[in-house]
Amino acid sequence: VIAEPMVLSLRLRPDDWCVILGSDGLWDVMSDDEAAKIALDLSSGEQPDLASVSQVLVDEAIKRGSRDNVSVVCVHLTE
Repeated sequence: VIAEPMVLSLRLRPDDWCVILGSDGLWDVMSDDEAAKIALDLSSGEQPDLASVSQVLVDEAIKRGSRDNVSVVCVHLTE
């Protein structure tokens, strides 16, 4: 099986702080907006725990019935 990744090129804004990289097991059951809302809701303070955010996204995808492997990495963007 050869997968063709979805690739986007976006201009970052000053308030962009995180990129969510996820396998299709996440995106099959969750929209970009839903994942971003979960990340924002869980991130309080100056140093969000992105490992925990990643795990919550994995758990939520499984809870929603994802039938594929679910991998998530949240990358903190810095200046």
